[in-house]
Amino acid sequence: MKRLNQILTIVMAAFTGAFIGHGLYIYWDYQAHPEFYAMWSAPWYVQLFAPGIVLICVLVAGAAAKIFLSRKLKKP
Repeated sequence: MKRLNQILTIVMAAFTGAFIGHGLYIYWDYQAHPEFYAMWSAPWYVQLFAPGIVLICVLVAGAAAKIFLSRKLKKP
């Protein structure tokens, strides 16, 4: 069970890091090529909504699994 808890922590951290990296790349690209993003009707940060929703789902599911595991480990 402890191993599963560690894997959940790693998965949650990996998804968070990937989201932050993706957000930084999009911001950097927006700063480097603003004329490309001016053609779109939506702002540049709209591209982060779908990955953000996926990240929230992963974090909620991971937190629920961690709570379940912690309660399972406390039972004798």
